[in-house]
Amino acid sequence: MSPRKRIAIVGGGPTAVYTVKSLLLTADNVHITIFEAGRVAGCGLPYSEDHNTIEMMANITSVEIPPVLVSLADWVRSADSRLLNRFGIARDQVRDRDFYPRVLIGAYYSDQLTRMVQASAPGQTVDIETRTRVLDVKPDSTGFTLFVKRDQNAARRRFDAVVMATGHRTDFDRPEPLPGLFRSPYPVQDLKVGDDRAALILGSSLSAIDAVVGLASRYGHFVGDENALSYELLSKQPLRLVMTSRKGTVPDADFFYPIPEEPLLIFTAARLELFRQQGKTGLLAKAFKLFKQQLVSDDREFVEGLGLQRFTPEGFARALFCHAKGSPGF
Repeated sequence: MSPRKRIAIVGGGPTAVYTVKSLLLTADNVHITIFEAGRVAGCGLPYSEDHNTIEMMANITSVEIPPVLVSLADWVRSADSRLLNRFGIARDQVRDRDFYPRVLIGAYYSDQLTRMVQASAPGQTVDIETRTRVLDVKPDSTGFTLFVKRDQNAARRRFDAVVMATGHRTDFDRPEPLPGLFRSPYPVQDLKVGDDRAALILGSSLSAIDAVVGLASRYGHFVGDENALSYELLSKQPLRLVMTSRKGTVPDADFFYPIPEEPLLIFTAARLELFRQQGKTGLLAKAFKLFKQQLVSDDREFVEGLGLQRFTPEGFARALFCHAKGSPGF
């Protein structure tokens, strides 16, 4: 038997979860070590309870999350009553297109990772080292040296391969530049307003919405349901939150489309390949004409509403974004 391959995964979020799944399905003799800076592996920053509140929803439906061992919807259906009660979920009303709080999705990923580790086959081992930071990775001709630190203890570790699965922010130890100025809305539990009880959020993206929801949850609470929702402050002091947008758009709550996706009947890979075989001259024009035919077939009213005189890539892009700016995001 060949020597056991040692693989390090830097970061313990959903990317690490799917990487572990792939390795356990394809590698017979492997030792995997996951290094996670947080206290819990599996959830990662986007779905961690250390960075999100229960009010913060994911912007993708259950069915859009690739299953690990089971689908998210099936996992929720089989969850214990305590979890369902915490999130106000009725077991018999769980649907594949439901939206869930991020921390619930984090619990799903953490549970699925734990179950994969427990079910690993002989010759496969997975170690999870939480509260451990990877400070540096140095390659050489025989592998990689990782410089890791847990608490005040530093060490060097050797691996045959390294998978980088780090999150989008790694500077949590850096102090904020000025009091009251936050480089990021995460963790939202750290956000607060000053004596004027007002905050300016630069941007109107999903991260900006997270900042608003986080602050709103800190200084008040939402009452009711989606049919009659209101907001109540915890004190008599008013709260003012202002979102600014350079382009004047906010993200759509959801783009509905069938899953699995229905096959295209006009704008197909086979037709595009035929155009490619005919040569590069006029290739983009031919492809975009085919694209227009597909759009008209699917939604003629939408295409006509764009008001395009000439259906070109540039004109279509301008018309599409003008349409978005003139429509409410939600």
